[in-house]
Amino acid sequence: MKKVNLFIIVFLLLFIPIQCFASTKTFTRTKDNPLVPKDVVVNENNINDILKTPSVSAVERVYDYANLFTDEQEYDLYKKLYEYTDSTYIDSLVITTNDLKGFNIDQYAYNFYNYNDFKTEGVIFVIYIDSNRKANIFMGNSGEKTGKVFSTYTDERIKQILEYLYKDIKKGNYYTATDNYITIIKGFADLNHSGDYRINSSGSIVKIIPWLEISVLSFALTFIAVVLLMYKLNGIGKFAYVQGVSKNVNSSTLKVKLESDELIDTTLTNKK
Repeated sequence: MKKVNLFIIVFLLLFIPIQCFASTKTFTRTKDNPLVPKDVVVNENNINDILKTPSVSAVERVYDYANLFTDEQEYDLYKKLYEYTDSTYIDSLVITTNDLKGFNIDQYAYNFYNYNDFKTEGVIFVIYIDSNRKANIFMGNSGEKTGKVFSTYTDERIKQILEYLYKDIKKGNYYTATDNYITIIKGFADLNHSGDYRINSSGSIVKIIPWLEISVLSFALTFIAVVLLMYKLNGIGKFAYVQGVSKNVNSSTLKVKLESDELIDTTLTNKK
């Protein structure tokens, strides 16, 4: 009989899915037990904000309070966020909500991340659907200013990400936008942090070729070469002098900024 019971238990564990992801379950905070990380100092200045902020399990990563995703979509997003964090050591979470608890969207994101037990370095993506069914989106960083997360997700890159995602958000394609968000943040994490990259119209991360800078530099070098040639052809004894000057030309002073796009200006820079 014991063997049969054991078999039933094993069968249930193997074939009945246990949902431990994308939960909307919250825990009750109180003044006596605010349920915050150990490094958060609770005082009269932040206790009200803490009590209004949802208390959640940090392992779930997808918090779909606005019910924008199916169960299958939630699980797919959860797996991808887990893989991203596992490879980068940067925490990542997605929140959808109809209620900002009286906060602005950036304040809501800041409080949600810092008053729950997430890693020191992390990124957060929020989709807020207001009472008029208008969608607002937000992406923010958490961590040290000199850390990896801020060098990877600069303000400019966050603006590019939000601009690209909003095309699907405004059409109601919330899963597509969130899936693309995860692909893009992973893409930036896989790149060398330095370099001038942007998101193209298909959502791919591409390096910008500084054609204007190259053109200016080429023109300057061509001009120097022509001057040298003229001195040489004219037989004027200033060739050595001009040649010496050309060796001291600093090409870095010829750089010109290539692009300046108007992008969505919604960022969170949070130093824990």
